[in-house]
Amino acid sequence: MKNIVKLFTVLLVITFNLNAQDYIYGGLQGTSWGVGLSAKKDITREITAQGIITFGGILNQYSVRGLYKFQQKKDYNLYGYGSLGLWSWGGLGSLSSENTVAFGAGAGLEYDLRKFLGQDLPLFWNIELGVAFASFSNYTVSSPLLISGGLHYRF
Repeated sequence: MKNIVKLFTVLLVITFNLNAQDYIYGGLQGTSWGVGLSAKKDITREITAQGIITFGGILNQYSVRGLYKFQQKKDYNLYGYGSLGLWSWGGLGSLSSENTVAFGAGAGLEYDLRKFLGQDLPLFWNIELGVAFASFSNYTVSSPLLISGGLHYRF
C-alpha cells in the first residue's frame, strides 16, 4: 500500500509541475462511495488535472483525472473527464482486502459561486455524471454509474 501512495504522490507532483496557468484549487470531491480530498490545477485554459484521495470507508480511492472544458461561460464551465486510479477494498469480517486499477469517464458542470458569495471568496461547486469500472476478485461494484460532486477553493 505504501508503494501505491508513493506512486500516486509522484503522479500528482509531475501533473502539478507542468507549465500552466497559476490557478490551483483545493477542496472536497465525493461520490456515493465516499468523500475525499481533491486538488486541481489548470494546465491550459481548457485542460485541468485533478488528484483525488477518498478514504475513511471500506472503499479507498486514489485517482488522477484529466478534465477538458468544452464550454466556458462567465459563471460556469461544462467539461468531460477521464480518470485512472487505484481502488482499495478494506474487507469485511473474514473477507480479505483487495486492490485493483479502475478507470472512468463522465461529464460535469462547474459553477463559480462568486456571483452569490462575492469576489473575495473564490469557491467553485461541481456536479458530475459518469461511469467507473473496477474489477475486484472478491467484491462486486453494484453499478458503474456515478453521480458525484465537489466544492473547491481557488488559490
